[in-house]
Amino acid sequence: MDKTKEALYGLIRMALIGEHPMAFPESVDWNLLYDYAKMQGVAAIAMDGLQTLMNNIGFAPVGLGIKTKLQWYALSMSIEKRHTKQLESSKEVASIWHKAGIRTLVLKGFAFAQYYPKPMQRLASDMDCYLCGGYEVGNSEMERLGIKVNREDYRHSTFQYKDVFVENHKICTTVRGKRQRKCFEAYLRSLLEKEPTVCIDDSYLEMPCDRFNALYFLQHCHRHFLREGITLRYICDWAMILQRADCFDSDFWNECEKNDLRPFAESMTRLAYVVCGVKASWMDGDVMLQIQDKMLLDDCFRIADNAIKYGNSLKAHIQMVKNMLGMRWKYKYFSQRSMEIELISSVWSNWMEKEPKINQYQD
Repeated sequence: MDKTKEALYGLIRMALIGEHPMAFPESVDWNLLYDYAKMQGVAAIAMDGLQTLMNNIGFAPVGLGIKTKLQWYALSMSIEKRHTKQLESSKEVASIWHKAGIRTLVLKGFAFAQYYPKPMQRLASDMDCYLCGGYEVGNSEMERLGIKVNREDYRHSTFQYKDVFVENHKICTTVRGKRQRKCFEAYLRSLLEKEPTVCIDDSYLEMPCDRFNALYFLQHCHRHFLREGITLRYICDWAMILQRADCFDSDFWNECEKNDLRPFAESMTRLAYVVCGVKASWMDGDVMLQIQDKMLLDDCFRIADNAIKYGNSLKAHIQMVKNMLGMRWKYKYFSQRSMEIELISSVWSNWMEKEPKINQYQD
């Protein structure tokens, strides 16, 4: 294994589960390690691991220059500050909606961050939420405050509130095309609306149940992986979710089977152990990486080559098609459908199913 990447995984393990490396790799390129950590969305996590090692066992990172160290520290502080400011703005949004009788359930980011030992170190981007039937009322409340709401996407509306960009989801997942996608969407909504939730801090932001978070993570991450790629931050998210073992029962795996997620879930679970040191409760003995796991991990470090710029719809679709054409191996190992069928289905459904209907699939 690349010594610099091995060192990065060691820092992540130290931060997330407190695992002291038995022997830290020699010949670490610390400038490259910093670049990796920044690109992979784990800069604050890795810096926490490094500081813990330096403070607790007197570890001296040979070759880590003062300039790189200061840049790394500044970036880590910036990530934590940004997370705090975005969370505070999100709490204000939830409070506004609460006064209008609307529940605010958090999807992805801030919900996943609650699984981390230090949530602020989880790189934040925006606030995704689901309002349990209050989608349009929520939009109207923002417009009443003079905030411009964009409704161009069939899945969600978007707006900026102070320090946070908000995606108000009408539909949680991508449901165009296959009937099973609509059934899965309906199942996820039932988990959101009927299962107990926990409020984040002292706010009206509600964290969904663990089963929802696990399945929603896999669906969202799997789609990103097939069309663009993922970073180590996603593996860290999955590792933290894995620690909630009570949601990984036969029903969970049945849902994975039905929705083309099982091979991806199994691979991500093995990588959660290699990268983060988190071993799933159902794993016995040594964890051996399969060829597809190694390919997935290598692909994380090529994300910059395949990144999609979503500001321009046409360019985004062109880049997505290029990615899919150039990465057929992902469909071979991680999907029941071929790349060609998925591409045709995607184009067809975008044209023929502008406003998908899922109510008929709900209980």
